[in-house]
Amino acid sequence: MSIGTFCSDWVEKSPLECELLATIQRKGTDLALSRAVGEFALYDCETGRSKTLATPAYRLESPNHRGQFDFLFTEQRLGYDVQSVMLEIEPPLRGNFFNLRSFLLDEVASTLFGLERFIVYRILGHALSGEVPSQKLVKLYQRLGAVRMPHVPANVMVLLNPRTEELLERINPIEATYLREAKIFERHKVSQVKSQ
Repeated sequence: MSIGTFCSDWVEKSPLECELLATIQRKGTDLALSRAVGEFALYDCETGRSKTLATPAYRLESPNHRGQFDFLFTEQRLGYDVQSVMLEIEPPLRGNFFNLRSFLLDEVASTLFGLERFIVYRILGHALSGEVPSQKLVKLYQRLGAVRMPHVPANVMVLLNPRTEELLERINPIEATYLREAKIFERHKVSQVKSQ
């Protein structure tokens, strides 16, 4: 992975970038958007292979939450997936669950899922950290509502757009049932851990 310097003022903005900036303003969050160009090796959950993409990377940064979320848009049929590159919370708010939940769900996911002219189906990311064991991160993201991707060797976690779940119910009821069961199973596992 090689990434350039993030800048908050670039000249030629795509319609997707304009929509993202408008959504941030419409929602009234304290997020700031910046962009960098780089090459990224991404693991494709569908094929099980890695691929290298030369694409813009984006950063949503919040001074109130002391957090930044770096990501890429990957095109899907009639919409986009968001591939998380890095999620970082700076000290002294690192380790604060409520700050992380507010930043990731109320600010980042709400903004990305709130685009009006484009649809983001899901936010994908690996539960990896140099400081925290992977199992703890998986449990943390499960508490935030993410689901672990089945049949994938890495700990790939997914946050689904609620509109995507409704659409899935209509176009693929079998997969929607599987997803619903996976979420129930994840919630049950998390509640067992809490009660111990």
